[in-house]
Amino acid sequence: MKPWIKLIVGLSIILTISGLYSYWYFKTMQSFESENIPILITPNTYAEIKNDEEEPDLTYFEEEQLKSFNVLILGIDDWDNEISRTDLMMLININTKNKQVNIISIPRDTGVEIPSVGYTKINHAHSIGEAKGGNEGGTELSLQTTSDLFQTKIHYYLKVNIEGFKNFVDSIGGIDLELTQPVKLSFIKVTLPAEKQNIDGNLAFELVRERYSLPDGDFGRQKHHYLVLKELVYKLLSSEYLIRLPELIKTARNDVVDTNFKDRELISLAWLFKGLAKESINYVQIPGRSEYHPDPTIKATLYYWVPDMDKVNEIARKYLSN
Repeated sequence: MKPWIKLIVGLSIILTISGLYSYWYFKTMQSFESENIPILITPNTYAEIKNDEEEPDLTYFEEEQLKSFNVLILGIDDWDNEISRTDLMMLININTKNKQVNIISIPRDTGVEIPSVGYTKINHAHSIGEAKGGNEGGTELSLQTTSDLFQTKIHYYLKVNIEGFKNFVDSIGGIDLELTQPVKLSFIKVTLPAEKQNIDGNLAFELVRERYSLPDGDFGRQKHHYLVLKELVYKLLSSEYLIRLPELIKTARNDVVDTNFKDRELISLAWLFKGLAKESINYVQIPGRSEYHPDPTIKATLYYWVPDMDKVNEIARKYLSN
């Protein structure tokens, strides 16, 4: 073959591959522009979870076109044969038009009304639902309880086995973060210094569950949830890991995550938010007060964080898609 023919063939192959990549890239980027977004839960629409003889199912009430949507993140304390509570709850609003992310931490001790149960802690919702409707029942009642608390729709959920996420963190070489104060990890008797550092999956897990050594207890732990989540997201949005996303999503689905996000939606979000500025993330905690109340689920008086509903409603109006 003559050299000029080889050159033309080589250029043709390169252009074809580039064209296919560009097509895939722009189709992926347009995922949230071209597809309807599901509404999993709307406020005050909860019906009794099906009993064990029936197959539990999340209800899709409708679909709509949105530039902004709400995602509930649930961190589960155990996925073995035991009934699981949520040790971590965050309601996140993602605005794909303005590239804005709003994160609301929900204290695990937040007092809420659950139909047919009464006034109890929001982290009990998953175990109550799971007892009646299995894993999906736990998801559904957690979604509904959160939707009712904020009087907002929820479009997606992402449920994580907190201990299982250690393998995922290790698979990306740990995460880089900076602590402003030393943190004593009570369960493993290790202190993380106040400096920039890389932590592996085990240390990340211990950090997000530590509250006993923190001056502000569970509220300090919520801040560490946010810190770990933020640094994990920034790492996944880097050029090095964006190209590995299909492989990483597969790993996460096998080991860590239960979600109604489709793979292409997760990839689309990652590309849309590539280079996300830190000032584009807002973080808030639920204001309220400490009280003690009898709990109907365990028949004992427990500590509660009683939310200031006027301020919760204000947060919902400002930061969520209603």
